[in-house]
Amino acid sequence: MRDILYLNNYVKGPTVSKNFNELLTKEQKEIILIQNIQQFAAEGYKLNLSRQISEGNEELLAVIDHDINVIVKAINIYQEELDSLSNP
Repeated sequence: MRDILYLNNYVKGPTVSKNFNELLTKEQKEIILIQNIQQFAAEGYKLNLSRQISEGNEELLAVIDHDINVIVKAINIYQEELDSLSNP
């Protein structure tokens, strides 16, 4: 409960810019990053299946390809952050 009160005070403080990075331990950050990478990978897997189903529908394939590219970029960013925690 104390942590939640601290977070509320931290977020509602007088300045607009907050460094949420300071509120998490290294282990918490790693867990969050790994979970998000796994979620992105699951979405990418489903999109690849949808891509196979959508063969011949160029408009839908363009949307799926865009979404896959966004997921790849997100995974790369999250992976770089995860790597930076392991190699400070």
